[in-house]
Amino acid sequence: MGLGSIRSFLMKRMTAVAEEILNALKDNIIEYEQEIERLKQENYCLRSALTETCHDDRGMVWFNSRLQHRYSAGWSSARSSGFRALRNTSKDGGCHSDVP
Repeated sequence: MGLGSIRSFLMKRMTAVAEEILNALKDNIIEYEQEIERLKQENYCLRSALTETCHDDRGMVWFNSRLQHRYSAGWSSARSSGFRALRNTSKDGGCHSDVP
């Protein structure tokens, strides 16, 4: 095997590795963008629930305890599943009508 063929082999191999890296990077960026959209939707839902609950006769004490319970339970499950986003959306992408 001559120097030229070794150089050619290495160039092909490095090009293939670079393509693999770029594809993995592209996939990660797509995942992060989807995660951002899910988090935006969750924030919208939580803000809506907060606004609705602030006007509730039961007051913020009820809301704060429910929210704390929801996130303490969701946080541990999110941590164990690789910090996946907590989802507060229905199958059609809308917000739940009630605060669990």
